[in-house]
Amino acid sequence: MQPRALVSRRGDVTVTINGGTVSGSTLVGVFIQGGANNTLTVNAGAGVATVSGSAILGASGNETVNNFGTVTGDVDLGTGTNAFVNMAGGLFNAGSIIKVGSGNTLTNAGTLSPGGAGVVQPSTLTGNYIQTGTGAFAIDINGGADRLNVSGSASLAGAVKVAIAPGGSVAQSYTILSAIGGLGGTQFNTLTINNPNFSGSLSTNLADTDVLLNLTAMLGAGQGLSVNQQNVANAINGFFLARCRPASARCSVSPGAASPTRSRNCRARLRPTRSGVRSN
Repeated sequence: MQPRALVSRRGDVTVTINGGTVSGSTLVGVFIQGGANNTLTVNAGAGVATVSGSAILGASGNETVNNFGTVTGDVDLGTGTNAFVNMAGGLFNAGSIIKVGSGNTLTNAGTLSPGGAGVVQPSTLTGNYIQTGTGAFAIDINGGADRLNVSGSASLAGAVKVAIAPGGSVAQSYTILSAIGGLGGTQFNTLTINNPNFSGSLSTNLADTDVLLNLTAMLGAGQGLSVNQQNVANAINGFFLARCRPASARCSVSPGAASPTRSRNCRARLRPTRSGVRSN
């Protein structure tokens, strides 16, 4: 479908997408212009997407987006009193820009994935972030890691789900979320990692503004290796712990690699942290 402008000069705009994907190649998927209190609902099985530009663009009205389906790309809801609610079962493949507005809130009860699956990308949210107990924050790691930067506050619950790319380099620690307005003492509830060669934990810095993902190599764990194979795996695990310091130093610990390697472009970024959630 072609980019679609939704216009109302008086009254409110109410739009429901029940099926298919409304998409814009380089423009806008859905443009809400005019109206006072406007609502866009993307139902399960439906979607809004854009390759570049904004998947959803608002103007001066009060815009509310309820996503039960899939939204992919940037979102800019304009200057009103706005809300983006990613419902349970909804998927928000966030672009680099998420603008709900200062004092307004993005609520995630579904899955928030910066850049979408398999893409490492930072997303910047103008507004506040709330993740509920049903919400999941999906993080990709391939050298770098996804990150959500929040201009306001964040209130955390639910899950962090980490996908490590096969054969990619991995650091000991990544900042996956940073909220200028603080976390209010909240934490994610659970952490899962798709790669059995790593375990992990979540922690926050002493300023209570950043969430850090901390990884530990566990090559060979529970895989029935011979004594010699396990000795090699233990040596690589020890290398990851001892040599991949500071925490931002990257080491390749792919089981198929001849030997782990350390990036030469390491920068010291040591942060005091307090403990949090460990992976299952």
